[in-house]
Amino acid sequence: MKTVGELMSTDLVTASVPGTRDQVLERMHNQNVSCVPVVERGGSRLVGIVTRSDLLRGVEEEQIALIMTRGPVTAEVDDPVDSAVEKMMERGIRRLPVIEGEDIIGMLSVADLVGEVDSETDISGLYESRVCGVWEETPIPVAATVMQLGGDDSAIVLNDEGVLTGILSETDLVRSASIEDSVRSNNIGSGEEDDGWAWEGFRDNIMIYHGVSRIDFPEEPVSEIMTRDVITKYARSTAAVAARDLVKSEIEQIPVVNEDNEVVGLLRDRDLIPLLI
Repeated sequence: MKTVGELMSTDLVTASVPGTRDQVLERMHNQNVSCVPVVERGGSRLVGIVTRSDLLRGVEEEQIALIMTRGPVTAEVDDPVDSAVEKMMERGIRRLPVIEGEDIIGMLSVADLVGEVDSETDISGLYESRVCGVWEETPIPVAATVMQLGGDDSAIVLNDEGVLTGILSETDLVRSASIEDSVRSNNIGSGEEDDGWAWEGFRDNIMIYHGVSRIDFPEEPVSEIMTRDVITKYARSTAAVAARDLVKSEIEQIPVVNEDNEVVGLLRDRDLIPLLI
């Protein structure tokens, strides 16, 4: 059995606190990463992690400290791989920061693990039959809301005839996102005319202005950002073949289709890693 240290990535892209969501989004865009470990400024002590889901969920939060997941589950470099897999499965997470003491030294992700899957088991009992779907002309902000409400990290995209034309993932959403800054005001002079506690000179006149930063999606159809070259698999395909295609294409999910090429489910890379235990 291999160890975490043999599979982890050491090419770390980090953010530090204090810091802003803009910095995290910029790193995800520029470095093509899907999560950013958060360390103390000027050091490498791990204090949190920001994933794509964290970023999309906290759309109106600006400070990293308010967005990140604090005290993330971690692994150590000498931990066996099956122990790391069990942690991921128990917590429903895709990534484990690898630490030495309190310092982060690497990251182990589902993508690192799926390449180790060589089972000849077919995927019929592994994929999820519940699938989130959106029309290809759905505005990106609406699709993002649909995915968030359903707790989905991806959606199949269908045309007018209900035919599969693409996949929309959290990665696609993050790549399309930008930061919108605005100014909001709050009136704290709430005294009524007969309120004896209200100071006459300031009643209904005290305005507090503050900056607001939120994630903004373009008002375009999902067809503009979706992944079009969709790989599909039949339920009788083996886990080893599916894992190979996931790694080769650098994707996280594959639609499962029947003999009529109709979508019957979605196989995610994380569905395969239990085979490593």
